[in-house]
Amino acid sequence: MRNRFTERNNKRACEAFIAETIEKLSAKYCVGKGVFNMEYDDDYDDYSITTEMWDIMRIQLCAGMWHIECGVHYCQLFFKDQSWRLLMQEIADALGEKELWLCDEYCTWNTPYLPHDLAHTPFEEWLSCISSNIKGCEDGVIPDYPTEAVLQRQNGESYPSYEAYHDTTNLYLTQKAEIDRQLNGFKVVGLDGVGCFIPVSKDGKLYLMNTETKELLTKGCIEEYEDTLNSAGFVVVQNGKRTLYDLRGHKMSQPTKEPFYWEWEQTDGPLVWPPDIIISSDDLNKKWRTDLRTGVMTEISTK
Repeated sequence: MRNRFTERNNKRACEAFIAETIEKLSAKYCVGKGVFNMEYDDDYDDYSITTEMWDIMRIQLCAGMWHIECGVHYCQLFFKDQSWRLLMQEIADALGEKELWLCDEYCTWNTPYLPHDLAHTPFEEWLSCISSNIKGCEDGVIPDYPTEAVLQRQNGESYPSYEAYHDTTNLYLTQKAEIDRQLNGFKVVGLDGVGCFIPVSKDGKLYLMNTETKELLTKGCIEEYEDTLNSAGFVVVQNGKRTLYDLRGHKMSQPTKEPFYWEWEQTDGPLVWPPDIIISSDDLNKKWRTDLRTGVMTEISTK
């Protein structure tokens, strides 16, 4: 995604631009400090924004563009279920952009097409190098995302994609506006929520709302939510403490200041895919199991 930042070799300018972007994201999502954070890798001169609200690895600052590493395989952006594509569109909108380019690793961090590293490659040079080397480009133009063809596929069946596509935020903005019209007094913050809930705001405060019933998850506003459990549940932060919820919005734990962790369940029996996920809290000394095929979460013994 473009960002039109041209001082990538100026450390102070990079830090200031990251700080300004974090301030804008925090205001847009009605969250405080610590939800969006800057990270810097001195070995690679690498600046990025990280957050636990979105299922992404990071938002890397490059020369005139952002490089977003999402938490799924490239092929999943071409499923009939458009949720991952919508997340990328939402992030573009949150960063003030209307265009984005969906690419696999060979067009980004693992590319053989660029003469130098991605972080210091200007956007125009990146676009030229990619469009002149990959299949599907006509007259040096990366093709548009094939929405109609993708939506004709069966559920779970990926579209046979090229290495890169041009996209816009139109689908995200249309769906967001449709939901906004259904709400009374609340405003949609984003479509990438947790479980069956999306973030909404009222009077500058953040809430999670059920997309079907339009009911709020909690009685009061929340400080943030964390999508860090591999789609096996989610965490809501209120008064500085975290509470675990299943995907249907059932409260599964008492509040704790410590984070929750997940791992694949280890079993000696026949391999079942997807395997169940085990969520644990060291502070509460409790564990839960989520069946990813049904979404059902149950507390299990820690003995």
